[in-house]
Amino acid sequence: ISTSFPKVDYALSGGFQPGKLYILAARPGVGKSALAIHFSHEIARRGYRVAYASLEMSASECAGRLLSRESGVSRPRQKGDLLPTHRGKLEDAKNRMKQWPITFKDDAESTLDSFRAFLLQERAKGEIGLAVIDYLQLLSAPGYDSRVQEVSYLSRTLKQMSLELEIPILALSQLNRALETQNRKPMLSGLRESGSIEQDCDSAFLLSSEDDDNPLKEKIRFHIAKNRGGQNELVTYLEFEKSLGRFSP
Repeated sequence: ISTSFPKVDYALSGGFQPGKLYILAARPGVGKSALAIHFSHEIARRGYRVAYASLEMSASECAGRLLSRESGVSRPRQKGDLLPTHRGKLEDAKNRMKQWPITFKDDAESTLDSFRAFLLQERAKGEIGLAVIDYLQLLSAPGYDSRVQEVSYLSRTLKQMSLELEIPILALSQLNRALETQNRKPMLSGLRESGSIEQDCDSAFLLSSEDDDNPLKEKIRFHIAKNRGGQNELVTYLEFEKSLGRFSP
């Protein structure tokens, strides 16, 4: 299933594939949740079912971001920001979105069992084109002495889940803060709390912000740092329109 970015699709042998675990990692504020919603938007509007579990944002906030993307209307910051023309665009976008097979779930339990139950519930409605979990370090698994062991178990189980249910799973992940202090580009070794994430995933995407003078569109570096069975070390650049959450090649 296409990511909507031709260069990325080519590297992934066509796009997201069933049974594979994808990691999307960045420091906070770079736009990993926005990019995950971008993928979800592009896939759902083509008729593929999307199951999006957010451990960080509410389901209504996720849906609001999607509505902003589709309508082209920025999220209002204060009362009076929305004009009548904006309301018309939002209404039109809402009517289009009603037909999309996408479900946002804000998961207060933050466990693998609740995520699995969500996927099974959605799969009963039809084939899932993409499952998203935002984000991996907010998941918990009882019975582990260290956080490293716990995250290792989580990443391994997510990979097994993708194989068993035959769906692509996109798990968002934090990167270590040391990358910022050392002013380095993101690397796989910077995946927070566990080296097993790198081992278990089929592909890993690392995002970083590039210096850019454009106040409206931010330049984002998209690096495929791992790609099992495909093109490795691809670096491409995306334009990120932050006010609408839109990405373009």
